[in-house]
Amino acid sequence: NGTNYGASLSCFFQNINDEQITLKFINCYFINNENAKTKSICNNGGAFQYGYSQTLMSTAIVFENGEFRRNRCLYGKGGAISISTNQNLTLNNCIFEDNTDSQGAVIHFLGQAINHYEPDVTIDESQIDCICIKDCQFIRYKDVSAILVEEDIIKVHSICILSCNFTNI
Repeated sequence: NGTNYGASLSCFFQNINDEQITLKFINCYFINNENAKTKSICNNGGAFQYGYSQTLMSTAIVFENGEFRRNRCLYGKGGAISISTNQNLTLNNCIFEDNTDSQGAVIHFLGQAINHYEPDVTIDESQIDCICIKDCQFIRYKDVSAILVEEDIIKVHSICILSCNFTNI
């Protein structure tokens, strides 16, 4: 459980050279995780949260053949996932079932960053090429929406949702 940051799994791969890296999760299962944090940014992402620090922004994230089932974000956004980077996000052949949050969606994309050395300083609006969600299943999502991209903070050039099933019963 992410006791010092957000979500149940929070990774911090610091990239001080600002070079693009790719973080891949293949055949991973996120089941019955809970984020009960109340403090902003740490309260986002029930199962997985990444980004928000300037030194993490240049990370592209890929989830392939993953399962996100019954994850909860009690006081924030993103019942399953919350991402805040300025590189591509790819979700391929993933299952999102019964993920809940209190404010937004199953998948939350923020794109906001703080200066790692001056945490009170927010970095100006950033851009991302593509969010691609392909061959995914969204089942019984009890949130406002399945996917939330906060475009007042980040400019997204392309959002591709291909061959996905949305079943909210």
